[in-house]
Amino acid sequence: MARNQTKDYKTLRGYNVALNNFENYCMEKHGKADVILELKEFDKEQIYDFLQLWINWNDHRNPSTIKGYFSKIKKYLYHRGIALHQQDINEELEFRSIIQEERYGLTLDDIQTIIKPMRYKHRTQFICQLSSLMRIGELTIDS
Repeated sequence: MARNQTKDYKTLRGYNVALNNFENYCMEKHGKADVILELKEFDKEQIYDFLQLWINWNDHRNPSTIKGYFSKIKKYLYHRGIALHQQDINEELEFRSIIQEERYGLTLDDIQTIIKPMRYKHRTQFICQLSSLMRIGELTIDS
C-alpha cells in the first residue's frame, strides 16, 4: 500500500476492499489471512485453482465487481512475487458473465397502460415528450 499512496482516495479504498475480501476468503478457507508463502510453493495450476475457488466463493457478487477485485488482487500478487500472465488467466479462470435482459420498444398498449393512471397534466407532458423526443428541461408546463 505504501507504493500506492499517490493514488486517489477512492482507488485506495477499492484496493482495501478487494484485499479485505481476499483475506476473508483465506481466513475462512485456510485459517490465516496471509497465504502468499504457501502460494509461492504452488505450481501455476494450483495457483489458478486457488484463485478459481476464490472467484467461486464470491459468486453472490456482481460479475463486474469480481473482475474489479481480481484486477487489484493480481497487482497485489505480482507485488508479492507471484506473476500471473493474461493469457493464462484467460485460459484457466472462469468468470461469470453478466446476464443482460433483452430490450424492446414499448408498444402503444404499453404506453397507454403506463399513462392511464396519471393525472391529466402529467399525461399530456409525457405524450408531448414521447411524440417529440424532448427532454424534461425542454418541455415547460405551467404547474
